Amino acid sequence: MGAWGISLYSNDTCRDVRNLYIDKLKKGVNNQDATAAVLSVFQELVGDEEEEPLFWFALADTQWDYGRLQPEVKEKALYWLNRNEELERWCENGQKLFEEWVDTRRKLREKLEATPPPEKKATKHRSYRDSWKLGDVFAYRFCSNVDQLKGMARAYMNMFPPDPWLCGKYMIIRKVSERSWWPDSIIPELCAYRWIGERIPSLDEIRKMPKQPMMYPEATGVYEKTWKLGGTERENLIKKNESFVLVKTTAQSFPKDKVIYLGNLSGNDLVPFSGKDTQGKTTVEWFSMERFFFEYYKAWKEFDIEKTNCSD
Repeated sequence: MGAWGISLYSNDTCRDVRNLYIDKLKKGVNNQDATAAVLSVFQELVGDEEEEPLFWFALADTQWDYGRLQPEVKEKALYWLNRNEELERWCENGQKLFEEWVDTRRKLREKLEATPPPEKKATKHRSYRDSWKLGDVFAYRFCSNVDQLKGMARAYMNMFPPDPWLCGKYMIIRKVSERSWWPDSIIPELCAYRWIGERIPSLDEIRKMPKQPMMYPEATGVYEKTWKLGGTERENLIKKNESFVLVKTTAQSFPKDKVIYLGNLSGNDLVPFSGKDTQGKTTVEWFSMERFFFEYYKAWKEFDIEKTNCSD
């Protein structure tokens, strides 16, 4: 399980269960069949003392929200709320986070034992296509005021606070293609450049910048003399990972105050939408983009320094 906070849905398992169940309802599937479909997809979690509880917590909580809580689902969730196996992993994260997660479980219990609301209609999915054009270039401003953030963005930033050194600086992103995204959206595929600074560069300067691989140098075997990939193969691997996908499914899902439009750069690296999904691509939310970029940026900068020292 990937977790970035202590709210019920600040982890991959609960979020995926909730999304799939809601997706089925929004496609017109009845409650019984939607539940059966979710159980089928996540069957491998049954029997896992850490993951199975999260499955039932998310399913019961979401069914309650939609006024469709099934007795057997409620019973399963309460069963795991009465057990402590799932709590063990939180002991490793410190007393504060442990106590906060215990409080999250307490609130869930109180909710499930309360009378659910009337059955709520699931609105149909709305499709979205990103409005940025291929080649559009933006300066993205690092650091956010965490107190002004909400939901997942706030939880993520609290779990992974931005490096203070980044505040007031920018990174450069450019749209190079598009990818399909659940359930019926087309979202941007971007590249970032190996640059961080306070002064926003011109388009001519950006054109000359190398792209930032969204992977660690060691993943390409650059540190191993006998690596199985040859030079060309390694270069192709790096080039393949010079872009990433940004989860941007509404006009409001990306904070406009963090980007400055700089213009458009054409190039033979621009690929029109062809129906491909995000498989094989690093996929990030806007609030995790800067963390991943900075981690890879630092790793490649250190590699460049080591490479220079070795050649001296």
